[in-house]
Amino acid sequence: MTLRNGTNYSSPPARISISESDIEDKRDDLFYEITTTGSAAGYSLHDLIEIVDDEFSHNIIAMLMRDIDVDDTKDYAKEKLKESFKDMLDDEFIEQHIIDEAGEY
Repeated sequence: MTLRNGTNYSSPPARISISESDIEDKRDDLFYEITTTGSAAGYSLHDLIEIVDDEFSHNIIAMLMRDIDVDDTKDYAKEKLKESFKDMLDDEFIEQHIIDEAGEY
């Protein structure tokens, strides 16, 4: 039996070439998605916030209470959240996510 992609069941799976820049681009896309929609790749923004350290949370609250520029506070928060996001969704996770997405097409 031949599949739509012209292979048969005994054919080896197609190889997907994933570069480091592909991984970084996908991580950036997923980070943008989680910070704008609240979820990405099966994780929520709340999941991300739970893994940041207490010092981060305390700094954000202190910055907001002291009327530090909102843009500076937001930039600090995004920077720290992105670091945690990279830990939560490591390169292997991102690579598998890319492979899974390619398999959907």
